[in-house]
Amino acid sequence: PHACQHDFRDRIFTLANKTSLTIVQEGKDGFVLPNMFSCDNGRCIPYSEVCNLEDNCGDQSDELKCTNFFQCNDDNNRDHYSNRSIPLALVCNGRMDCADNSDECNNKCNPPQMIKLSGLRVSSWLIGMLAIMSNTFVIMKCLQALRKTRSLLGFVDRVFIGMISFGDFVVGWYLLLLAMFDLYKGTSYCVDQRHWLTSSSCMFLGILSTIGSQISLMAMTLISLSRVIVIRSTGITVNSEVTGSHRARIAGICMVVLVFSAALAVIPVLEVLEDNFVNSVHYPLNPMLKGFLPKNKLRDVIGVYYGRIGQNPMATRLELTWAQTRHLISGMFTNDYNGVTHRMRHFYGNDGVCLFKYFVSQDDPQVLYSWFVLLFNFTCFIIITFSYLLVTLVSFKSVTNFRYGGNHGNPHCHTIKTRNKKLHRKIALIIFTDFCCWVPFVIVNGLHTMGVIDANGWYALFSIIILPINSIINPFLYDNTLSGLFSRLYANVHRFMRLGHSYLGLRWKRTKRTEV
Repeated sequence: PHACQHDFRDRIFTLANKTSLTIVQEGKDGFVLPNMFSCDNGRCIPYSEVCNLEDNCGDQSDELKCTNFFQCNDDNNRDHYSNRSIPLALVCNGRMDCADNSDECNNKCNPPQMIKLSGLRVSSWLIGMLAIMSNTFVIMKCLQALRKTRSLLGFVDRVFIGMISFGDFVVGWYLLLLAMFDLYKGTSYCVDQRHWLTSSSCMFLGILSTIGSQISLMAMTLISLSRVIVIRSTGITVNSEVTGSHRARIAGICMVVLVFSAALAVIPVLEVLEDNFVNSVHYPLNPMLKGFLPKNKLRDVIGVYYGRIGQNPMATRLELTWAQTRHLISGMFTNDYNGVTHRMRHFYGNDGVCLFKYFVSQDDPQVLYSWFVLLFNFTCFIIITFSYLLVTLVSFKSVTNFRYGGNHGNPHCHTIKTRNKKLHRKIALIIFTDFCCWVPFVIVNGLHTMGVIDANGWYALFSIIILPINSIINPFLYDNTLSGLFSRLYANVHRFMRLGHSYLGLRWKRTKRTEV
């Protein structure tokens, strides 16, 4: 046989179990069985060097069909030995160790989808469609009302309610598109995860979500301030008419809100600011550079390869830009390793749902920006809360003065009291929903930044449930048409149930009488 013809020219073969040949050599005490493995290329190595994650044969035949480690399905790079085998402990550990993600994307690991939980997946569809339909209704109503409204107060209310609905409408489309992408990719998302997190589609979803949520929040802040101005101002009355000057000012305010919201969403993905917002880069076709690589790891590689950075203690503290890092990495490889095509992991690529990166660590380059936006949103919540508390206090005082001002027996007293109760309930709901939307972000981000918890796995919950909570509730809080429609529907259902209960009660009594 040709086995080990280069290593053991004086070898002796003998049959073992009538199925295989074993190499034996003559030792001092007679024949012994050396523990040798026959490589496909004719070489022989000790069995201790087989299945040890090293190419000892030179043709990788000593690492094939091993069961003590996992072999990556790296079909694109089979011409190069690229550590395609990993220890079993690294399989299904939540991290992509194979270049093709096959260590996490297999049946044993239950590969995740873009939206991991089925409940969140269903919620994304339902909340998205409800937000789009309800806010479309409110937007159309506001546009019709603006043509007829001559009152300044009514005009301001309709404009800002329309802006709130527009922002929530955009958030609804974000959820619906996210659900569509999740359905389209399915379980293949696991393999395409790195491509998705660096894609322009993910970036677009993140920008869409940020613009929508910021427009809605800022419009809610403006409408709360406008109501405070009305109750505190003596120059604005219910009969004040809207003029061209008023329209121009309100249009300017709306334009500022739109531009500011768009700027907050787009600034993190500008290429000129990538050093302030990009955390890592992915080289999809290069087997030597696997996964998402942060700048500090690439700098270590550059230092070792070029020597100039690694040997100079002062140079190791130099801060390279992403452009410099990519240029130096590019100089390390030829086309033998498929070049150095790269994909930057942008600001919204922190999770499959592509949400604004609210949860940041102290060493993240975007930590100041994320905290600025989060504290700005929290400030808006504080303004909304205090504004409506002031409105509640003024309305309570007005009712009290009306009752104790000799109008206790006035028939309008009960009507005013009932109307104020409804106003107070609505204000309480507005404050409560805003609290549920933004306060958890501040608390969780604070704990995440301090290292108390790791909130990176919470993005799906926050993007599908917590952040869009206002998108389906605001149409009922700020517009009486939908709330009135559902109130009448609830009343009719309740009346029908009472009639049914009464009918069943009468049937039961008649049955009892017949039996007697």
